[in-house]
Amino acid sequence: MEKTILENWQKNDKGHFVCSKEKPMPLEMKKEGRWEHDDVHETDYDGDYSIEWKCNSCGHIWRTEMPD
Repeated sequence: MEKTILENWQKNDKGHFVCSKEKPMPLEMKKEGRWEHDDVHETDYDGDYSIEWKCNSCGHIWRTEMPD
């Protein structure tokens, strides 16, 4: 079995990989599991049903649905 960069990557208590300032998520690995980002901000995107976020550590951008 081939070893990957994620083999010894820090995970949180839910088993998700942790992206941090000290060890940002490699963008090519974003689909290799669930990631939690600890340094994020809301972008200027103004959608009707979602909020856009950007990680200050790795630059990844994603949207989450707004709660009812």
